[in-house]
Order: sequence, then C-alpha cells, then structure tokens
Amino acid sequence: NGLARKRVQPPANKPQSAPPKDDKIPRQKVAEYSRAVVKQCKNASTHQYLKVKGLDNTNLPFLVSKKEHELTHILNGKPYEQKIFAKSLIIPIYDLNDINSIIGLQFISPFINYQEGSKWYGKHPKSYVKNTPLKDGVHIIKGDEDESERIAIVEGFATGLSVFLATRYTTVV
Repeated sequence: NGLARKRVQPPANKPQSAPPKDDKIPRQKVAEYSRAVVKQCKNASTHQYLKVKGLDNTNLPFLVSKKEHELTHILNGKPYEQKIFAKSLIIPIYDLNDINSIIGLQFISPFINYQEGSKWYGKHPKSYVKNTPLKDGVHIIKGDEDESERIAIVEGFATGLSVFLATRYTTVV
C-alpha cells in the first residue's frame, strides 16, 4: 500500500518486565479471616456431612457457620473470591507450634454436589481457606483425661472423629 511501518519503542521510564505476581494471600490475613469466621459460628451437635458418614450421634459440639462468608483478595492481578456457605461445617486449623492459634480453616459444604463431571459428584465439597498453611496445621479432637498418654494421628476429619469415638484418645488430624 506504499506506507512504511515504523517500529515504536516504549518510553525509557516505563518498566520492560511484568510486575511480580501476587499469588499468595498473606498468612496473617488468612489467620485473621479464619478467626473472624470462627467467632461467627454456632455450636451444633451434627451436620449433613457427618450424617452421611454415620457420625451424627456423637454428642460433641461442632462449629457451623451461621451465615455466608466471602474472602476477596487480589491474586495474579485479578480479584479472587472464596465463599463459605451458611451451615458449612467449620474445622479450625491450629498452628502446631502454638496450639491456641488458629491459622486457617477447612470447610465442608452442607450441600451434596450433583454437577456432572465434578470430582465432588455425590459428595459434600471440602476446601480450605486459600493459603491455609497445612504443613504446620492441625486440628485436635481432645480425648478423655484417663487416656491422656495416648494420641492418634490421622488424615481427615471424619477419620479422626471415627478414631476418637472408638478409642477416646486425643486425635490429631
């Protein structure tokens, strides 16, 4: 067409590389959010998930969210939202080195997922608050005083609850 194209150089004062990605929610923010959710929970004696597992008559208190919660954070330059539905089973995750300090949460939906193709099809979806530090995190089901010398270590809340009910040992999940 007869027009020459000229390559335009970016101004010298603008950075040439992309800014670093923010892909982690700070640990302190996760802990603060988790503590706030726990404060707004109610004690309940059962939950739909526990009924499905046959663990609904334990006479133990469980934390259940009274309302829906949302965590919003910027990840990779975009808003990231995570919802905890009302009536979700809330499992506080404590710091292994400071057992009184909540550092995150696991939550289990009160609803069974029937979305075709989902890995949670026919199950109650489970999740953690994004960036809950699992390496140093535990949930403890306190055992009977007369069994204080024995401890069970398990993976998974329902497994931990089953072991506790069978042994009455303190159970670390």
